[in-house]
Amino acid sequence: WAPARRAGRVAPVQGMRVGSTAGEAGGGMRTYLGVLAVISGVALALIGTWQDTTKAGAITVGVGAAALIIGSFLVMPALARPIAGGIGRVIGAPFGAVGRLAATNAGRNTRRTAATAFALTLGLTLVAAFGTLGATTKASISGMIEGEINAEVVVQGVASQGMPIQLPGGVEQRIADLPEVDDVASLAFAFASLGGEPQPLASASGPVGEMIDATMVDGSLQPGENSLVVSQSVARDRGWVYGATVPLVAPDGTESTLTVTGVYEDSQILGQFITGRDVYERLVPENLRSTFNVLVSPAEGVSDDDAIAAVTTELEDIPIASVQSKQQFIDTQAGSVDQLLTIIYALLGLALVIAVLGIVNTLALSVIERRTEIGMLRAVGMQRSQIRRTINLESTQIAVFGALIGAVVGAYLGWTFVTVLAADGLQVTVIPWGMIGIVLVCSAVVGVLASLWPAHRAAKTDPLEAIAE
Repeated sequence: WAPARRAGRVAPVQGMRVGSTAGEAGGGMRTYLGVLAVISGVALALIGTWQDTTKAGAITVGVGAAALIIGSFLVMPALARPIAGGIGRVIGAPFGAVGRLAATNAGRNTRRTAATAFALTLGLTLVAAFGTLGATTKASISGMIEGEINAEVVVQGVASQGMPIQLPGGVEQRIADLPEVDDVASLAFAFASLGGEPQPLASASGPVGEMIDATMVDGSLQPGENSLVVSQSVARDRGWVYGATVPLVAPDGTESTLTVTGVYEDSQILGQFITGRDVYERLVPENLRSTFNVLVSPAEGVSDDDAIAAVTTELEDIPIASVQSKQQFIDTQAGSVDQLLTIIYALLGLALVIAVLGIVNTLALSVIERRTEIGMLRAVGMQRSQIRRTINLESTQIAVFGALIGAVVGAYLGWTFVTVLAADGLQVTVIPWGMIGIVLVCSAVVGVLASLWPAHRAAKTDPLEAIAE
């Protein structure tokens, strides 16, 4: 609609001018709306980080992100001449007059330059935002495990569809009997109705209070007989305090009562509820019992590697058992984030393909429009290689311009999103500047590659035919 509208507004005399090319479009009003949208988007995203709930914050940041992206698209033509031209002067400086000529070309039709660069802007925005989310998630997982787990060896089932397979019941006792092992704690899960609501319950055996470093608000993390230890948010929401009694209904209908013996600050490792082993044995028949994971501390004088070797040998008959050091466990958990990001980045790679095609089309059209100009340059002595270099530099500055805007917008939106999710465990904000820098360099390479065919076509322009009129 917009190109058709502009075409219909071309004056007849203007259209009859020899060598007429497209002029500037979308002036002050577009820039004004773009600036307003950018300011609104930045403000809304920032306000979202101050919301009390994650849902409200995420919605506010999402609206701000949409406004910021739309505003960037509208305001980029106004930024094309100063920013893209500045980039062109920097990268064109070593090439003298050829570089200066390339730097001025991007500013001749700023709207086209901005539209071409926006594909890279959008792609880099998503890459930077998802990269920030991924790097923050990995750092938060590493910090959480490092700060809360005191065990040096972790045993759990291999992952299947993102979750570890349950180990056979009693595996923790086999590990505890090894001479290379000192303390052993284990966690298992059962389902029951707690306080009138169906809930998954984590049941702990062994010195879980020593293996997991939880911050206690009241009581002890170590569950006793018929005891319940809960997170602070659950205690607050349900009005449970130390000493409160909570009704428990087993899957077979058996009723009993648990006593709250501890309240701990919210923890991703512990979840919301912890009971003792006695409760688990009442809820789950013996032939259905399993173990989620086992935390192991080596005996005095035994190295971590020796303890891992001993546990691995003991569990050779359980092929699903994975025995890892604490650092290996951290790397495994963080690695799942890398797998997801790899898929996302592969999909976002399509944005780069689209951007390359857009740059190719823009430069090809530009070469056609400037055929007479190119012919004149050739006639006064410009070499074919200089023509190609001019197009290469012009393409590169367009690509870097779009990527730079996208990196700034994406880093800001990534920061706001992870700040909103801080309450859900993302407590360390990490912006992957190294990855963003690499992508910016790759964008320059993309610009060079996209210009190869238009540059070759421009260099083949016949001077006499181009200036014949």
